[in-house]
Amino acid sequence: MRDLPIHGLVHITGGGIDENIIRVIPDACKAIVHKDAWEIPPVFKVLQKEGSVPESEMQRTFNNGIGMVIVVPEASAQEVMDRLGAMNEKAYFIGEIESRENNESQTQWV
Repeated sequence: MRDLPIHGLVHITGGGIDENIIRVIPDACKAIVHKDAWEIPPVFKVLQKEGSVPESEMQRTFNNGIGMVIVVPEASAQEVMDRLGAMNEKAYFIGEIESRENNESQTQWV
């Protein structure tokens, strides 16, 4: 992985994707996150249902199964996915980085 053009690497902890990904992208950018890009592990669905936890809180507190986000140029995304797969790591293409207007949130879920 050291030879790949990794622009950002963020461990998704408390605060979820929203509060952590903005640490590795410029202020002039936003992360577009595709909420249906990965299958949420069953344990999170049980927690949400049994605890009556809103989706936004599941994203913020439990990350819905995403533990790390790697930001790479679009042209390198498939190679990164292939290498992670070769290491038996589950990886998902969950979004993209775009420029943003001053009043827009730095993270948008679609």
